[in-house]
Amino acid sequence: MTNKSLQTLVFIGAAVIALIFLKLMFDISKSMTEMTSHVGAMSQDVRKMQDSIRTMNDSIVRMEESIHAMGQAFNQGSK
Repeated sequence: MTNKSLQTLVFIGAAVIALIFLKLMFDISKSMTEMTSHVGAMSQDVRKMQDSIRTMNDSIVRMEESIHAMGQAFNQGSK
């Protein structure tokens, strides 16, 4: 094998490796973009859940107050 053909082979090998590396980087970038959008959507879902929990907590507090008031009214009515 001559020196020139060896250089050509090395150049072609390096070009193939570079193309594989570029494809890999493109795939990683695409995956990171998709992951970022999924994390953003999850963050919105968590905020909605937190709001729902706060609303439920407020409802429970009001219900406890109503039950307590009914208990007091019952006690006063029975006296």
